[in-house]
Amino acid sequence: MAFITYSVEEAAEVLKTHRTTVLDLIDSGELGAAKVGKSWCIPEDEVRALVQRRIEEQLADRRAARERTITAASTISPKTLPPLKRARREPPALPDL
Repeated sequence: MAFITYSVEEAAEVLKTHRTTVLDLIDSGELGAAKVGKSWCIPEDEVRALVQRRIEEQLADRRAARERTITAASTISPKTLPPLKRARREPPALPDL
């Protein structure tokens, strides 16, 4: 099995982001990488793991937001809503007999 690594530029291309974003991810510890000489080596598995973590975080956020919306909607009772105001229509004119 081959051990695939990316440079900062290659990782940025794979992640569809800028190289400075990749460097920020490395500095923050979100993306594991090793400095070899003057270059960074970023294992493919680290890039995949970062994307998977982001997917899971964002999915959890979307699910929580949906639950908050459902909970908020279920707490509204008809008594708390203002009454509907309907426009009165004039009754139709009856023919003279």
